[in-house]
Amino acid sequence: MIILKLNSALKVSIRVLLIFAFALFFLACQSKTELLSLKFDQDISKLFKGDKQLKTGRDKFFGLRGYTDNDPDNYTIDGIKLSSYTHPGSENHNKLLFYINGEVNYLGFKYSSVDQEESRRIMADLKTKYPKFQKVAARGDGESFLWDIPAHQAWIIFYQQNQLAKDGKKFYESNFIVVKKGTRIANSTDPNGMNIYDYYSNTMDPALLKFVP
Repeated sequence: MIILKLNSALKVSIRVLLIFAFALFFLACQSKTELLSLKFDQDISKLFKGDKQLKTGRDKFFGLRGYTDNDPDNYTIDGIKLSSYTHPGSENHNKLLFYINGEVNYLGFKYSSVDQEESRRIMADLKTKYPKFQKVAARGDGESFLWDIPAHQAWIIFYQQNQLAKDGKKFYESNFIVVKKGTRIANSTDPNGMNIYDYYSNTMDPALLKFVP
């Protein structure tokens, strides 16, 4: 009888351990990279080593080089899960661009979302998390905001652009940029070159910037 009781207790323990191990495995599979927690100047080849979706890319407005990810659902912004989403009736989709300085140093990111509800959630969250921001004229394309966050040596830039679906209906592409403070257009080393924050603060119209490859 004692042996049978021990065997029963052992079986229960094994079941509990298996359930616990499965839960840990499930949570590990569901883990996502929090973009706001990434530190500037890290080696991007190590930072995103497990992301096989990354391809070389460039920001057409700033001229900054980096890596793009068209399936950003492995990332979050302040806990908000990003999605691989294509707007109905169009080819516009969510995409993520990681900026680099030099060959591999992480400089920041740009997340472009055409998911209207997701964009509203992220914007509301950023306003709550960082209540000191500058609202600037967007010249007809939605809203635009700027943050200067000295504690993190970061700038945050938000702007929207009008897009058209195939049925002619307008929707917004919302762009969230977090970049190392001091970054200049095309990552120029010219001390007199315009930095990204000043550009948006003065013009807030990305279409005015003529990118030269």
